[in-house]
Amino acid sequence: MRRIITFIRLPFSVQKIYFKALLLLPICQCSVQLIPFKYLLHIFKLRPSKRELLKSPTDSESAYAQTVAWVISKSPPLPQAIQPRCFAQALTARILLHQNHQECLLSIGAAIEGNGLLAHAWLRSGSIIVTGRNGQDNYREIVSYL
Repeated sequence: MRRIITFIRLPFSVQKIYFKALLLLPICQCSVQLIPFKYLLHIFKLRPSKRELLKSPTDSESAYAQTVAWVISKSPPLPQAIQPRCFAQALTARILLHQNHQECLLSIGAAIEGNGLLAHAWLRSGSIIVTGRNGQDNYREIVSYL
C-alpha cells in the first residue's frame, strides 16, 4: 500500500517514465535471452564507438537521466525468468533516453573472477551513470555503443 501511495504522489511525467520502463524491462530481458547478440545490435541500433560522448547533457537532460536511473532502480521485482539484469536495464534506459533525444553510451566490460569471466553493462549520459553503477568500477570496459 505504501508503494502505491508513493507512486500516486509522483509527478505525472515520472509516472509515465515508470510505466514505459515497466513495459520495456521484461521485453528487453527476453530479447537478451532469446536473440543472438549480433542481431540485438541491429535491432537496438547500437553502433560501436571508441570515443567518449562529445556533448554534455543540459540540466534538463541530466534531470531526465537521473529520473530514468531512479525509475529503473525502483522497478518492482519480476519473475526470475524475466528479472532484468544489467544489459536489459541499460537497453531500457537507452530507449527512454533516445525517446528524449539524448545521447548516451552503453558500455560492456569484463572482469576475471576465480576461473571464470564475468560481464557487466552500464549506460552513461555525459558523466551520469544511469544504469549499472554497482560494480561498474570492477570491470574493464571492452566495447562501447552509441
